[in-house]
Amino acid sequence: MTARAGSRTTVLLIAPLCRDMIVVGTERRVRAGGAGLYASWALARLGAAVRLHTPLAKGDEDLLRALPPGAVEAVIHPSRETTRFEIEISPEDPNERRMRCRVSSDPLDPARIDAAGNAYILVAPLLPGDLDERVVAFLRECARPIDLGVQGLCRDVAADGTVRVAAPPAGLRLPPLRIAAGDEREIAAFAGTMLQVAREVVVTRGNRGAWIDLRDPPRRVEIPPVPPAGPARDAIGLGDTFLASYGWMRNGGLDVLESGNGAARAATALLEEGLSSRTF
Repeated sequence: MTARAGSRTTVLLIAPLCRDMIVVGTERRVRAGGAGLYASWALARLGAAVRLHTPLAKGDEDLLRALPPGAVEAVIHPSRETTRFEIEISPEDPNERRMRCRVSSDPLDPARIDAAGNAYILVAPLLPGDLDERVVAFLRECARPIDLGVQGLCRDVAADGTVRVAAPPAGLRLPPLRIAAGDEREIAAFAGTMLQVAREVVVTRGNRGAWIDLRDPPRRVEIPPVPPAGPARDAIGLGDTFLASYGWMRNGGLDVLESGNGAARAATALLEEGLSSRTF
């Protein structure tokens, strides 16, 4: 995928594509997934051009076909494996799921990343190894605003592949952030330190909406949920969609409440359209 989007504002997206096995009751389906997919679609719907850096193993180039056409320039970092998750979703509640990691990709090579010409950087790791010290050091040297989805930094993978929320890696030194985002458990895993490095912290709460904590001046903005018009297919990718949409709107000059409400609508649109339910 090498399509470029002309003079449109470009977002540098550092996020993996992966191949997911989705299990709902007795139904099993394989499809493209990962923060690289959902953030790309969210940004493309809002008119952004995306320069996506993602690890990918040889033979998994077909995943690029799942990206939004005409909006994404994909820069592939060769990897021994492409991350594969098995995600079991409750048939009664699409917000309830269990995740297992079957294989994980190699970290990106920061020497292949050029931050020039991008409005800002969106980083959305899926596992702690996605954001190693070399990539973090690269980000600390970038003169661009940085948004971070924290989910991959506070995950622990057990011996059987089960993924659980855990404390972030010891000694992790994040660069200054414009926005950090995660769900309630993920943000709590950082024990309140996010506001020390991020100007805005987005806390998503599923069908209960979200809130946004601001550092200067300190305040909290509540974002009400936007219920879907019909049954939700599944809730995979909502956090990535919310963060990508919110960051783009803030970059465009909208205030916190407008951006939060817009991001909530974007997440609900994902539920309604069923991008995450397409087989691949």
